[in-house]
Amino acid sequence: MSETLTMANPIETEKIRTHHAKIVVEYTTGEPYYSIEWFDPAKNEYRLGYSSYHIDNVAAWLAEYFEIVEAPPTNADRIQEKLAETLSGMCKIAEQCDDCPMEGSCPGGSYDLHVWSKWLQQPAEGE
Repeated sequence: MSETLTMANPIETEKIRTHHAKIVVEYTTGEPYYSIEWFDPAKNEYRLGYSSYHIDNVAAWLAEYFEIVEAPPTNADRIQEKLAETLSGMCKIAEQCDDCPMEGSCPGGSYDLHVWSKWLQQPAEGE
């Protein structure tokens, strides 16, 4: 009778869900030492781990154990959204660029929230 050795199915672990993960390198002994830095949303802090002197190991761990997700909106994002709505509403009321409170820096008298959101993300003029 012949016996066959089979590998047990690996235990599936839940991936670490984060909006930020990257490989960083340190030179403490003259050799590169690689680690993964990621944001832990449960603890609201950055963490460092999954380290090795071999970049291939760290790259494999990053692919296997991490899932990059969209960052949750910040308070600044919400303020920007409300400000874009307000500015768009002001254009609808004024209906003319001559009456625009933006005094020449208006992005074309647009009622489109996307145009205002994009304009709000641009660098300030004259800075």
